[in-house]
Amino acid sequence: MKKILTVLVCIIIVQLAKAQVQKGSLFLGGSLSIGSNSYESFSTTNKNSSWSISPQVGKAIDLNKIIGMQIFIGGNLEES
Repeated sequence: MKKILTVLVCIIIVQLAKAQVQKGSLFLGGSLSIGSNSYESFSTTNKNSSWSISPQVGKAIDLNKIIGMQIFIGGNLEES
């Protein structure tokens, strides 16, 4: 499964490298991340949870030149 995923990611990267962005094109993107961790230290159990969201928007001002912005919002919770 890991080999298939690795090959798929490589194919996507190669295709993106050959892509041309035309003037006037709109770019929308972003990322979402959620994480959780639990560990024991000196007989105390610690829990850590985090999340983040990062939307992106941009517009092509010329061939392969995009201007835009990205906002990052995230949070973290620690319990001992």
